[in-house]
Order: sequence, then C-alpha cells, then structure tokens
Amino acid sequence: MSYETPVKTTISLILFSLLTMTLLISTTVFSSEIGTANAQKYSVIATIPVGDVPIGVAINPTTINPTNGLVYASIYSLNTVSVINPATNTVVANIPVLAEGPVGVAINPTNGLVYVTNVVSNTVSVVSTVS
Repeated sequence: MSYETPVKTTISLILFSLLTMTLLISTTVFSSEIGTANAQKYSVIATIPVGDVPIGVAINPTTINPTNGLVYASIYSLNTVSVINPATNTVVANIPVLAEGPVGVAINPTNGLVYVTNVVSNTVSVVSTVS
C-alpha cells in the first residue's frame, strides 16, 4: 500500500500527568512519529520517531511498578511495540509482538501487562513489563 501524501489523522488521545505537567499523547495514521503536546498550552513540545504506521498508544501507570510509567505504542508496519520513556521522549526498546498488524494497546492496571491486538493475525499479544 503506497500513499503519495500521508494522511495525518489523530486516532488516539490520552491525557496523563507527568511531574506536574499535563501532557497529551496522540498517534497519527500514516506517520512514523508520536507527538506529545502540552495540554495546558496546546502546543507540540516533542516529536518522537518510532517507525512507520504507529497506531495505538497506552501509558503504564507508575502505581503498578514504580520504575515504569512508560508509554507503549504499537507499530503496525514493524509488528512491534515501541517503549517510550516520557521523561526523555526517547524510544528505549522495541518489542516484537510475534504476530502481524499490531493496532490497539491496553494495559492491565492490576498487573502491568500490556495487551496488543493484532488485526492481521487475529490474535492478542501479551507483553510483560516486569523483568
């Protein structure tokens, strides 16, 4: 599938608080970046390159694992989940989901497991956030 002009459509918005600054995380279709916007000033404060076609995004709360608080983004074209440190706005890991077409991302607030829906494989991958 090829597109001459990328379509930038916001598909997911999640509001969260990080060090007294309220941030907004969004993903765009047919773009290879995750945008972070300051919700109080409505301006983009960082753009994080992750790979082609990031679709889903979720934030792991620090209440489960005090060292977590990381952002997880599904990268459709790479069949991976990018792990983003929101303190530095950098990708710290790329996790293969062992299935095709990762789209949705959800986190169990009880145990911190990340669930990724894979539309091509018709499966759900379960990713452990605890080493």
